[in-house]
Amino acid sequence: PIGSVESVKAASDIYAPVSGDVVEVNATLQEDLDPLNESPEADGWLCKIKLSDKEELKELLSEEKYKEFCESA
Repeated sequence: PIGSVESVKAASDIYAPVSGDVVEVNATLQEDLDPLNESPEADGWLCKIKLSDKEELKELLSEEKYKEFCESA
């Protein structure tokens, strides 16, 4: 896991969708979690990963497909 999400009822691990090594973490999130919701693609990133296998990127959903998936759930 690259992190966890905690709520009143449970804690859940966050898993990266690709394999590799974490090369940087967003330390600013330790003091302010607002960017996770307000600007996840700009200031709210969790970590940077050096990919083990770039072919795994082909398995990821596009932003459009991900939104469709979320809307259908």
